Amino acid sequence: QTACCMKPVLLLVSCLAITLQGRAQVPYVPAKNAIQIGTDYLDVDPANGLKYRFAFDYRRYMARDQIALGLSVGFMGSQRETVLIPDLVSVGKNTRQRITVDLTASYNLLHSVHHALRIGGGPSAWYTNDDLFVKVTPYPVSTGTPVYAERRFTRTWAIGGHGLIEYTYALAFNTQVSLHTGTVLIGPSGFSPLFGLRAGYRF
Repeated sequence: QTACCMKPVLLLVSCLAITLQGRAQVPYVPAKNAIQIGTDYLDVDPANGLKYRFAFDYRRYMARDQIALGLSVGFMGSQRETVLIPDLVSVGKNTRQRITVDLTASYNLLHSVHHALRIGGGPSAWYTNDDLFVKVTPYPVSTGTPVYAERRFTRTWAIGGHGLIEYTYALAFNTQVSLHTGTVLIGPSGFSPLFGLRAGYRF
């Protein structure tokens, strides 16, 4: 009688052990790579239009989705007409451009198929390309007098870093959306807060 009662229990335990073993052998998420596009808000120079960055990301997931290595390339820019007041004389456009490259290593704090909470950071490189008005000669501007505008051109690289906290929700095994916040260190410019949104495809 006891042996007959134990058979279903042993069968259930055996099935559970086989299932757990199979789940342990199957990758956490089959897709190990992801590409993402999105935008970030950075408080770099909002008064002059430098506040939104458009970015393209590549991610590589490892260790059953717990570790991720990423490369992100972004662009932000603004172009504004400079008009002298009260002379109402245009002296051209002020152009500001930034190209950013970020390398990120992150760790997933959640063990879920649909949810991930990653914390990480890494180095950043910022390229500055500015064409800015400095002054005009002569000033004040006289009617009929030629105006010569002095401009300053800046093309430099700055090395910094960044730290992020990111929440990702998987709509399916191959599509995901994420929100992140953090801070960036832009060379001598100091720290700037960061808020961003991404949509991505895993493959």
